[in-house]
Amino acid sequence: MHHLNPANLLSLSRILLTPPILFLLLAPWREGYFVAGWLFVLAAMTDILDGYLARKWRSTSSFGVFLDLVADKVLVLAVLGLLVGLDLIPAWMAILIAAREAVVMGLRWGSAARGRVIPAAAWGKGKTVITSGGIAAVILGESLGRGAWAEAINVWGWLDAVAAISSPIMAAATLLTLVSGVLYARVALPVLLGESQLQPAARHGEHPRTPAG
Repeated sequence: MHHLNPANLLSLSRILLTPPILFLLLAPWREGYFVAGWLFVLAAMTDILDGYLARKWRSTSSFGVFLDLVADKVLVLAVLGLLVGLDLIPAWMAILIAAREAVVMGLRWGSAARGRVIPAAAWGKGKTVITSGGIAAVILGESLGRGAWAEAINVWGWLDAVAAISSPIMAAATLLTLVSGVLYARVALPVLLGESQLQPAARHGEHPRTPAG
């Protein structure tokens, strides 16, 4: 039970919040998109908070890194897939993002199997933030005209602005996803081919909390 520290519980919450978000996007309730959008924002924010808590309380662990990675992929890919089904995001964007995640996951575990850890990179972190922001913008933008709650807080037209920038944000997220994937592969492939002498994998409890993306 010592693995269930506050940081890991926050990571787990992203997995647990995913089904309610999907349900609300499919539900006939008019306020569903509005609530789903803010639930997604809340879930995405736990990705920042869990890393902060893990570092502050020195509670990082191999299990925590694994759970953080899984939670990110479950939340983002599940919601992306549904948004494609709802015709809110082009399928090619979701396919590229999902393909990149699969390739990087394989490279990550392959490198770990060789006793090497590839630390977090700014490109990967930026990709995660922008992708989450784009998804939230798509959902909240779509909440306009779907119930009174969104209209009530749109008095200054800020939801209209969110809706207008959602597509450019998703395009930027897709581009960053591809760039960060290529940069990750440039580092990881030499490790898999035995051509790199990166630092050995950190001892248990010393892994960086934030994954390479």
